Amino acid sequence: MHFEVPQPILICTFTNVAVDNLVEGLAKVGVKPLRVGSQGNIRPSLIPHSLDYKMQMHYLYPTFREVTKEIETLANGIRDLGARYAKFLRKTEGLKGAPTKRRIATTENMFKDLEMKKLRLKGIQRKKYAIEQDMLRDVVAEADVVGYFPTFHLQQLRSLRSARHVSRLLLHPSTLLTFPWSSWMRLRCQLSPLP
Repeated sequence: MHFEVPQPILICTFTNVAVDNLVEGLAKVGVKPLRVGSQGNIRPSLIPHSLDYKMQMHYLYPTFREVTKEIETLANGIRDLGARYAKFLRKTEGLKGAPTKRRIATTENMFKDLEMKKLRLKGIQRKKYAIEQDMLRDVVAEADVVGYFPTFHLQQLRSLRSARHVSRLLLHPSTLLTFPWSSWMRLRCQLSPLP
């Protein structure tokens, strides 16, 4: 049996176990499923169908990891420089008399360096987001059906739907009873349940 799906269909279920059952059944009949949700209790046979696994297998993943490490390094540098800057300011305030030109220049340079690093961090974070979206788009495009437990990864659901990575949303009736009402109200304009 082969299905042709122009865009993946997003199916929300009542529990992670239901997602697993759905993904397992679809994989057995030749449909390409993608499991989105907690990795904690995933069946070992379903790991190759999980979003995390497929993202890690993506050709951009090494670049994504490098950018993530660069962000961590830069964030640590900003935190350290910020602490040194604050300490330097406290020392300057504790001094008697007007600060020297050298102390003023040092303070200004530390502040400029800190602001430049923050701007650089924002740029690298945008780069990471763009890479992640490219990876997500590719992974979802390869799937016929995306199985999802909606009370988990709410941000990923918004991202999938708002970026038009999926064409339809199927909700199990019991899912509507357990989905947080406030979350449903925020998403209802983006999501279109099928009968």
